[in-house]
Amino acid sequence: CSFCTNPIIRKLNCKPYQWEFHNSLVDKDFQIVDRVIQWPDGRDVRFEIAIDVTERKQIEKELRASRDELEKRVVQRTIWLQKANEALHYEMMSRKETEAELLKTNIALGNSKEYLNKIINSIGDPIHVKDRQHRIVLVNDAACKLFGRSREDITGKTDYDLFPDIETDGISRQMDEEIFITGTENVNEETNTYADGTKRTVLVRKTPFTDNNGNQLLVGVTIDITDRKRAEEDYRTLIESSLQGISIIQDMHLVFVNPAFERIAGYAAEELLAMTAEEVEMLIH
Repeated sequence: CSFCTNPIIRKLNCKPYQWEFHNSLVDKDFQIVDRVIQWPDGRDVRFEIAIDVTERKQIEKELRASRDELEKRVVQRTIWLQKANEALHYEMMSRKETEAELLKTNIALGNSKEYLNKIINSIGDPIHVKDRQHRIVLVNDAACKLFGRSREDITGKTDYDLFPDIETDGISRQMDEEIFITGTENVNEETNTYADGTKRTVLVRKTPFTDNNGNQLLVGVTIDITDRKRAEEDYRTLIESSLQGISIIQDMHLVFVNPAFERIAGYAAEELLAMTAEEVEMLIH
C-alpha cells in the first residue's frame, strides 16, 4: 500500500516509528506507532498500534483558529491605537503651534500686559515664557494650575526652583540653551513631580522668540499626556499578562511576542524576534 511503513521500521532495528494518518473512508485521524517485533517462531513481524486522535486534531484546529483570530484582533487594535495616537498628537501639535504663533504675534504687536494676559489665560493648556537667563517671566492660569503655585510664586523662578532635581534641571536647561542657540523649536516628553506631590507626564513644545527690543525668549506650551500614557501601559500590561500566546508578524518576521507566546514556542523573545522568515514559517505551521 502507498502508506506502508515496512521499509522504514526495518531500518530502525526494532525501534518504534510514530506517524499520523487520515482515513478518508471513516473521516478520522489516527496516531500510529509501528515497530518490528520477533514472533515466537523467530520471524520478524510488524506490530502496529493505532490511536484515534480525531477529537484532539479538531481541538488543535480550533485553538489555531482562535489564536489566529486573536492575533488578527490584536494587530487591528494596535494599528488603530497607533493611528489614533498619531492623529491626536498631530491635532494637539497643530493647535499648540497656532496658539504659540498667536502669542508671539501679540507680543510683537506690543499689546498691553493686561490684554496679553487675557489672551493667554483664555487658552486651556499651560503656557510659560522664559528669558535668556532661563527664568520664567510669564505664565497663564493653566500653567499656575498645573504647577500648583500662584503666578507670583512661579515668575522669576527657574526649572530647578520649581523642580529641585539637579539631573532633570541640567537636562532641561541644556535643551533650552540649544533652542536659544539654534533658533529651532523642540518637542520633548517630560515627567515632573508638581507641588501637590503628583507625578505627571507632559509633552512640552518650546519655540524661540525675539521681541522688538532684541530680547531672546522661549515660549513653551505644555500638553498633559498622563492619562494617555497610563492607557497605553494598561493595554501593554493586558497583552503581556494574557495566558493566550500573542504575536505580531509583519512581512513574515515576528515584531512582538508576549510571555505566553515565549512559553508556548519554547524560545526567548530575543530569539523569536531574530528569526528569519523561513524559521517563522516553520514555527507557525
